[in-house]
Amino acid sequence: MFYNMGVIHQDMRNWTRALQDYEAATRLDPGDFQSYSNMAWILATSPDPAVLDGAQALRLSRKACAISANLGTQDTHAAALARTGRFDKAAALQAELIRRARQLEGFPKELLNEMENRLKLYASGSPYTESASTTAY
Repeated sequence: MFYNMGVIHQDMRNWTRALQDYEAATRLDPGDFQSYSNMAWILATSPDPAVLDGAQALRLSRKACAISANLGTQDTHAAALARTGRFDKAAALQAELIRRARQLEGFPKELLNEMENRLKLYASGSPYTESASTTAY
């Protein structure tokens, strides 16, 4: 329930409320890697500077990856690396994720395009920041 509310609040761009919901979800289920990953995503990519916290995003993304190192959690980890100024590591990880995604039959082209756009940012020394048209995934 809290995870679903977090997604709704994240889509509504209510960052603080989404973070609270995801935190509640992880208290109920410490193995909820998606809530850890979504908290990290918000803290690493929010357009609201008051919400950004690269160090916390990195801690949470590491926790999510330790539970389930999938394309989504690792993509979030790359965003957290970039937010903390580790652009070389972020770009290398993002490039590997893109290579792996291309090997998956049916991987959504729009997600691949978004991943490629983030790689360009990281390679140029910039973190990714969500825009008004971006939604959670």
